[in-house]
Amino acid sequence: MSPSRLLILMLSVVFVLGMVSPSPAAGGHKIGQKMAGTYLWTEDGSSQRVVTITRGGEFSSVSEVASEYGFTDGLGSALRTGKNEVTATQVDFNYDKADGTPTGVTRVIFSMAFADKEQGQFQTVSGSLMGVSYEVGENPLNPSTKPTATFTYTFSGQRVRPN
Repeated sequence: MSPSRLLILMLSVVFVLGMVSPSPAAGGHKIGQKMAGTYLWTEDGSSQRVVTITRGGEFSSVSEVASEYGFTDGLGSALRTGKNEVTATQVDFNYDKADGTPTGVTRVIFSMAFADKEQGQFQTVSGSLMGVSYEVGENPLNPSTKPTATFTYTFSGQRVRPN
């Protein structure tokens, strides 16, 4: 077989395997356009949070009460876990409100369900979050010590539109 025919055969095999092998996006791992965006939500009917989820799975949140409780805002990543569902993990830091010294680190897991599809994007989100705090220096993604605190909230919200 000539080198050019061998190259064509190899490229054909790669192409066919690419067509039949599921990509991360096909398996639902990417967030995609439907759920990606910025949302304003209310937690347990009181405090508000602004959350941004990118198509590639980056996650960030800003809470209006984080500083009241000695938390920074958080960053993390999100994964599509169902047809209209996303789970995100965020890390933020804890500090003493009086003097600003570090007091720990927190992992927060968000379970989100999206609804009200309009023009290819979901307009509302609801779900729950669960936070687990650890002492200073602990790895919240792989802790070796017991948590210092835990908390849970439910939330509901809507997409922030640019109009």
